[in-house]
Amino acid sequence: MIDVRFERGVYLPQQELWLDPWDAKRFAFVSHAHSDHIAPHNEVIVSERTARLMQSRLPGVRTEHVLPFGERRTVRRFDLMLLPAGHIFGSAQCYLFAGDETLLYTGDFKLRPGKSAEQAEWRQADTLIMETTFGLPRYRFPPTEQVIQQVVNFCRETIDDDQVPVLLGYSLGKAQEILCSLEGAGLMPMLHRSAYQMTRIYEEFGQTFCKYMRYNPDDVAGKVLICPPNANRSRMVETIPRKRVAILTGWAVDPNARYRYQVDAAFPLSDHADYPDLIRYVELVRPRRVFTLHGFAAEFARDLRERGIEAWALNKENQMELGFHSGTRCGTRLSGSAGMLPAAAGILPAAPCVTHTEGVRQHAGQSRQHARVPQSEFAI
Repeated sequence: MIDVRFERGVYLPQQELWLDPWDAKRFAFVSHAHSDHIAPHNEVIVSERTARLMQSRLPGVRTEHVLPFGERRTVRRFDLMLLPAGHIFGSAQCYLFAGDETLLYTGDFKLRPGKSAEQAEWRQADTLIMETTFGLPRYRFPPTEQVIQQVVNFCRETIDDDQVPVLLGYSLGKAQEILCSLEGAGLMPMLHRSAYQMTRIYEEFGQTFCKYMRYNPDDVAGKVLICPPNANRSRMVETIPRKRVAILTGWAVDPNARYRYQVDAAFPLSDHADYPDLIRYVELVRPRRVFTLHGFAAEFARDLRERGIEAWALNKENQMELGFHSGTRCGTRLSGSAGMLPAAAGILPAAPCVTHTEGVRQHAGQSRQHARVPQSEFAI
């Protein structure tokens, strides 16, 4: 089967392709433009919308293979197709063809329909590599319409009490989902600078929103302020004398979420799949084997094995569970036929530099040494 390795990112050695690596690589697929998924790579495979967002969030010189959704294309020496992931605007899954075998890498995804992201799609695949942020049975999100109504009620009641409602949601993805959800609610959103910048890029592609304003410290009364979570303790928010703060995150399912985030309210609006949708996705894809990433990866893999599906987490805990000891080695290699156990492997090689393919884009700007964007904004 297709050789799959993990070392701070998924690596496919036969294709010399990295999938959402944490560090800069020569050749990588970037599923979406959140800061924990982008780095100053030399050459990338991306969707059109992710390419535009990356130009704003991580300027630099790179070669871009910008692919449409749903069309089989050849990049370098292999065929692949991008499928919508439903996570945020432009988020993509990578569907890879290797002879008679196929591999589907989800990146971050969700199956529930959203108002500001393309609806997720899927294909049958022999190997499924999936993110499992909410991979425990207790993470079952209520209907989105119910959550949105709770958010609207929170905002109206706060304004009626002559206070300012502050909604915490990251600038790319969550802020725009909130904007779409407030359409027709009779509320005036006011956007933090970073959320405003990302929203303007959405509009370049024809996305429409309810009427909104850019943040003005002298005009917050009666408005709904939308900020990234890391702004909660900023001067921008702390100088508002009368306010109520709410965070919108899938972790709001946890009873202690309000105390953990030090907010007045927490609403379970997430751009990730919950546990039932993770199970459902495996049933839809019907893979021969599953590799899990992020969150409760080991727990979800165990649940799949109990259902009779070969599944392993791409992390150190999985090696410990299987009794492997990597010593000075730091990679995990998972390949072979059904029933073979993962084994420790050496440090993975970087993909070699090759001639750029026809029709790709070059973008100039800051150096490739540009530091990775801080990740704290996307911890929820």
